[in-house]
Amino acid sequence: MPTLTLSRSQRIEQIIQQRQPLAQTLGAIAAGLTGLIDQHQYLQTYRQTLSRGTDILPDLPSIEQIIQLRDRIDTLQKRLSRKTLNIGVIGETGAGKSTLLKSLSNLTDGEIPALAGGACTAVRSTVINQAGETYATVNLHSEQSFLAEVIAPYFEQLKLGPTPRNLDEFAAFPLSDSPPEGASKEKMYQHLRDDYHQNLDRYRHLLNRSEPETITISREQIPSCATQTRDAQGQLTTFTHIGVRELTIYCPFGKDASAFGQVALVDVPGMGDTRLGDEKLMLQTLAQSVDVVLFVHRPDPLRYLWKKTTLSLYETASEALTPFDERVFMLLNYSRNNDNAKACQTLLQNLDPIQVVEASIVDCASQTETQRILDGILNYLTDHIQRLDRQSLRSPISELRTLLKTLPVKIPAAAELFQ
Repeated sequence: MPTLTLSRSQRIEQIIQQRQPLAQTLGAIAAGLTGLIDQHQYLQTYRQTLSRGTDILPDLPSIEQIIQLRDRIDTLQKRLSRKTLNIGVIGETGAGKSTLLKSLSNLTDGEIPALAGGACTAVRSTVINQAGETYATVNLHSEQSFLAEVIAPYFEQLKLGPTPRNLDEFAAFPLSDSPPEGASKEKMYQHLRDDYHQNLDRYRHLLNRSEPETITISREQIPSCATQTRDAQGQLTTFTHIGVRELTIYCPFGKDASAFGQVALVDVPGMGDTRLGDEKLMLQTLAQSVDVVLFVHRPDPLRYLWKKTTLSLYETASEALTPFDERVFMLLNYSRNNDNAKACQTLLQNLDPIQVVEASIVDCASQTETQRILDGILNYLTDHIQRLDRQSLRSPISELRTLLKTLPVKIPAAAELFQ
């Protein structure tokens, strides 16, 4: 019988299904390591008892080593258990991420704002290709998740002391008009004071829940959750977005959703975004939620050089995915408004020190051009993602093998992984 040729969407579906058994095994191993962490002190004592009067047995790894390995395996489990192949979109503020996402997904400025001097994207968002009407799910902060994920990083970086235990403590905390010394610290301090502290009464009702909660909203409701606006003095004028932990939008890509299959675009926070924890959040998002990265850069029409901030963002992102040079595509955003065509060509011919699968010059506002880029990335994913998955597993599996040799207990799921 002749072999049937699978469509790209069918190949993507097959890849996702083939990932699931491995994801389940990794989940069981992570659970076993969590149990080991809980029993670490007992096992250390047991190890010492076994070694008395006999050859000295190797020591257990430190609890920090076990925690790090457990977290790496847990991260891989989360990535492989997803029901979509995900493309992460990263870039500095103003590079054209939002314009690109709109072109790829058929969404508008309402859902993904990209207006110069106007509203801008305020929350971490994922756009999933799905036939039918556009809608979204919103994961809403609780009081404690807001304090832990939004406020705590400011207190840590600014060395303000313990993070407030509740919103009343945050409201009573004294923040003077004089920020700490240093330009970067000053900006952090201003965000904490002006956006969150002074406006607490305008958004605290949005955090009135004991646990984060997910709700479904219509397309018309998305703008209020997704965007923030500021006045001429840079002060916030909208506050609904502060209560949003994460936004997931479901909509058809292009004219035919079935042509793309189970695919999602992840808007990854980057350099220059408004929340202090963006770098940590970016690494977490890339490691757990992204299979390949689309790096958007808008070259300066007057300076044909890679900016230090662009190179720093590339280096930071490379920490989350391995091998990064086989998972990243560079998109040089050609802008007709400032005529940066020569700058784009110059950077395209001088990619060092950036290493990517492919670099292209694209007008992010053009659906035709961006759809061509998406087609190329999806074809690359279907051809290479299984090999890349295996490469990501090599290091943690090697560490796990070494760890298991020192344990007086077994982790049954690990045997499946090594078969």
